[in-house]
Parts: sequence; C-alpha cells; structure tokens
Amino acid sequence: MPPVAAAAATAAFSAAAGTTIFGLSVGLSAAVTFAGSLSLSFLQSALTPKADKPDLSSFNSIKSTGVTQQFSQPVTERRIVYGEARVSGPVVYAGVTDNNKYLHLVIALGGHEFEEIGEVLIDDVSVPPDALDGNGNVISGRYSGYCRINKHLGTA
Repeated sequence: MPPVAAAAATAAFSAAAGTTIFGLSVGLSAAVTFAGSLSLSFLQSALTPKADKPDLSSFNSIKSTGVTQQFSQPVTERRIVYGEARVSGPVVYAGVTDNNKYLHLVIALGGHEFEEIGEVLIDDVSVPPDALDGNGNVISGRYSGYCRINKHLGTA
C-alpha cells in the first residue's frame, strides 16, 4: 500500500501545482492587461487638449459669458426687466401644426406685464416693429413671408 499512497499523493500534488501555476499565469496576464490599459488611458488623457466648456449652471453665469443662444429649461426663474433691455427667455412651449408645416415657439421674456416689446432678433437679424403687419406677419426684410411674431405684453 505505501507505493500506491505515494503515487496518489504525487498525482494530487502535481494536479494542485498545475492548477496553481495556471491560475497564477492567468492572473498575471490579467494584471498586465489592466496595467497596460490604465497607462494608455492616462497617456491619452494627458495628450488630449481640454475643451473650453461654458458654465451653464445658472442663467446669470450664461448671461455673463455672452452666450446669445436660445435655450430650453424645464424650470427657471421669472425675470423682472426694468427699463429697456435686450433679453430672451426660456422656451415654455414648442409645437408644430398643419402636418409639421408651422413651428410655434412661446418664449417667456419676464414674469410681469411689459409696456412694450420692441425689435425682435432672429438669428441676429433685426425685425423692427414697423416690419410687422397688424397680424404680426413679417412683411419686410429677410424673414418676410416666413415668420409671424405675436407679442403679448402680459397682464398686471
């Protein structure tokens, strides 16, 4: 029996050693792959130029950066305008009618009654009040026949 026990012990030891060596080689391969991926990631982030991102955390920060684009916000403050100012506001409604022929945008300029809404800028092109007919249709300039502007001054 001792030779059989020695052979069994040798076989068990060989199997355990082979499993251990295989496990170590797989683990080492995974560690090398992870380290290589991590170092390439750091190298890429170091060599990639950083993009300038505007601070869009609040309306005041957007206003101070000089961004003049229309934006849409689900919740925003109601602005109070004193005197004459160039302002825009959030799009509070956007929809289409007549099988996508007409786009309707409602832009809230302030949270109070206005005395007057003067010229309107569309894509930095001025549409003065005298370029509108009685229904708000643009009758002269670049947007003649393409746009209607309804100005609602609000209520007290």
